[in-house]
Amino acid sequence: MAQGKGMQSGVPVLSMEERSGPTDTLVDEALAAIRQRQMVLPALLFLAGHRPLAFVLGQMLLILQPLAAIFGADGLAVWSELLSQPAGPTALTERLVRLLDEGCNAPLLERDANGQTTKQRETGA
Repeated sequence: MAQGKGMQSGVPVLSMEERSGPTDTLVDEALAAIRQRQMVLPALLFLAGHRPLAFVLGQMLLILQPLAAIFGADGLAVWSELLSQPAGPTALTERLVRLLDEGCNAPLLERDANGQTTKQRETGA
């Protein structure tokens, strides 16, 4: 059986565009913060330089998740999942390159008067 474009070792690999839910929202918020601080290029260089360590970092985040939950840090599971997948760092790099090409001027997430993003309003979160 031939493996499709979105398959690696029989496991489906989702691109950033195919993801939804908390993963996409958390990543969008992080990218919006990077864009707001005009740190897209340094983030891109950091991610490209540390790509070989992405899997190890993802596993370390998975191990540290219970400890981080005690201190109130949420979202480590999302980042752990993203970094542990072979296509995760590549998809994140592609989104950073797209931000760099856009000139980092357009808002990534639009917030309403309540501070909710459009995705949060759609899902009711």
